Order: sequence, then structure tokens, then C-alpha cells
Amino acid sequence: MRAVKIVARFFSAAAIMACVSFGSVKHAEAAPITLANGEIFDPEYYAQQNPDVVAAVGNSPQMLYQHYTMFGKAEGRLPYAGADSATQQTQDPNAILAQRIANCKIEAFKGVWWFNSLYEDATLTWQGSSVSLEYHGGSSWASGYGRNAAWEDESALFNYAQYAADYPQVAAAVGNSKEALWQHYKTKGVYQGLNAYATTEKANAKLIALNNIPSIIAGKNTAYDRIKAVHDWLIANTDYDIENFYRGTIPERSYYIEGPMIYHLGVCNAYAETFDYFMYVLGIPCEVVNGYANGGDHAWNRIVLDGAEYFVDVTWDDNNYVKGWTKPEYTYFMVSFQKMSRDHYAEDYLPCYGK
Repeated sequence: MRAVKIVARFFSAAAIMACVSFGSVKHAEAAPITLANGEIFDPEYYAQQNPDVVAAVGNSPQMLYQHYTMFGKAEGRLPYAGADSATQQTQDPNAILAQRIANCKIEAFKGVWWFNSLYEDATLTWQGSSVSLEYHGGSSWASGYGRNAAWEDESALFNYAQYAADYPQVAAAVGNSKEALWQHYKTKGVYQGLNAYATTEKANAKLIALNNIPSIIAGKNTAYDRIKAVHDWLIANTDYDIENFYRGTIPERSYYIEGPMIYHLGVCNAYAETFDYFMYVLGIPCEVVNGYANGGDHAWNRIVLDGAEYFVDVTWDDNNYVKGWTKPEYTYFMVSFQKMSRDHYAEDYLPCYGK
């Protein structure tokens, strides 16, 4: 079965044009351009120096600048002749974020083999011949086995057949084996903006989140503004799975990140887990809080910002009973422990992703 298609790329050309303008740049002109945001970029120089990028995204100034902003800076590629790659790479927060997103994309494909069973979001710890497995929802332990009984596999969830089908020029160059295609993706493809798909919905859900992050936080330079942007975007793109809730038929996916990201439906745990994943990628300390509210089990989030703790309940800031509702509320956004405790009662704090 074909993997679920990831629905968003990093930036559309229209979104880029809303931020910068290349006017009527002709490819024959080699002079660097000073953009409206103050950056200097020479699309022809960039194309000449990076034929692999041109092969992946084309040679339009907009697409070349998109690649440079989201990937090229992190890779040390120069925007124009004479630019200082070290300065470009270390001082630009967009480059740091792009590298973080690339790392998280590679990480999304990792799995752990445990006695012929594959686990996602899991970690192994070896001590001699004893090994422990930790994963969402539980743990296991075994002793007296060799390391061929349990191991981490960085490409376990990589849909290499889909990657080869989507990019036949890559397969023609490196071959059709999983090992060769994975090596290409993790060293080149992910930095060139090539999409890859996973063999599980959870991993594909993470990739959708990662592909959306740059547009969600565009123009948001503070941690607070980024937290709010994710809060608002999640509400605008997710409905509470109210019909299944009332019928008592909530599917498993509605409890986890794949619910909001793929099906645009979820219950409180899905809202909280998905919000936690966004914070993990953005480097903002966050936990999922399990407890009860309004007479039943509930989940929300705890955030640490500038040394202080705040609480966010994206579920209750969504208008759960109106399908397609996109306007967020802020009653439970970045509130104190005292205020949240008026009607939320915490039992466990669980760092789902930011372990």
C-alpha cells in the first residue's frame, strides 16, 4: 500500500514571494541581489555552484532561495561569491532550525528491533549481556543474549521503494537497494528538500509536522510567539473526534500524533502529544501532563520558558463541538500552575519526545 502522502512542503513559492521579491531577475545576470529582508543572494551563482540543487528543485530564483534559506545555510553553501560560510552558518537562526528539522527527519525513520519485533519511539540500553527497552507505553528487559537479539536501526521505517519511484534519477545514480537510497537521503536528499516517506503512519505524521514547521513559525522570532503559532495552527487543522467519543468508538490513531497530522482528528492525548512533538523540534522544554479534568481522564502540556513553568491545554482551547472550527481560544494558553489547577488535576508528567 502506498505510504500516506505528506501534504505540505517547506514553503510554497507564493509564501516566499510574500517575504522577498526578486523582481524581474534574469538568469543571465550574475550580480548579487539585496532582498527586501536585507539578505544578499545571487541565484545564478548559487545555481552554478550547486548543480545538485538545480537537479532537485530547478533553477528559478525563488526555489533556489528557498533551498538556500532552509538547507543551504546549514550545509555551508554560499549565497554569493565571496560570502563567509562560517558567518552564514553560525549566525543565522534559520540555518540552525533547518539543520534541526533535517536531523529530526532522519530520526523519524529510526526503529528498534527487539527479538524480531519492531518498535517506534524506543531506546535500548545495554549493560554487558543485559538489555532494556523503553518505548511509549512500557518497557522490557532481557539478559543473556547477544547484540544480534536487539539493535537500533536508523532506516527501519524508510520507504525506500517509494523514494526510488519518486526520484528515479537518484535510483539510477546510486541503485535501488535500501542501503544506497537511505545513504543518499540522509546525506543529500534531506538537505536538498527531497521528500521521503515512512512505512508507518506515526513516522509519516512526524514528517508532516516537520514539513509544516517553517511556514507555521515564519516571522515568529521569540519562543513565546512560536508556541502560540503552533497552538493556533494545531487548533485550525484539528477537530476533536467528538463523534467517535460519543459512540465509544475512538480509533487508536485519535490518541496519537497521526490523528491530527494525517486525519485532522484527535482527542486530548493526541493534541497534547502532537503539541509536545512540535516543541521538541523547536527546542522548547515540554511535557505531556496526564491527569483528570471535568470528571474524566485528560491530557495537556507543561512548558518551561525563561526558567518559569506554564501550562497549555490545546484541546480545551479548541471549540470541540463545532466541526471545522479554526478560531483558537486562549483560556488555557500559557497559564500558571495555580490557574490550571482550578479545573485540571495532574497525576503524571511524561516527556514524550524530549527525553
